[in-house]
Amino acid sequence: MPRPTKVKIDDGVIHKREISSSSSSSPLALKTTYLNPPGDLITELAELGFDGSAAFIGRFGPERIRRAIARAKAHPPGKIKNLAGYIRYLVTTPGPIPEPEKPKDDREKYISGRYGHMVKR
Repeated sequence: MPRPTKVKIDDGVIHKREISSSSSSSPLALKTTYLNPPGDLITELAELGFDGSAAFIGRFGPERIRRAIARAKAHPPGKIKNLAGYIRYLVTTPGPIPEPEKPKDDREKYISGRYGHMVKR
């Protein structure tokens, strides 16, 4: 289960605070982590219409977000109306993000199904 975190951004650096219960001096010790989010990922999310990308990367991690972007870009252009919302949905939904779907061959819809045996190949 993920630990509760607080994210604060100063000059492009993400300060992430986690509550750790494994400290010998105090039952609730604070642990601070300094992360530099990848600039190319922030730029890519901004180009897709995403707001607050640095804090989002700090909260969910760049690898999960990259998998969600790959999944969203695998869809045909224009199919997803709100690309940033779809990426946010994929990232925030618990569980693994499915692999990007491969494009289907258009011929398959004509040679399969009820009357597929009647189509000349």
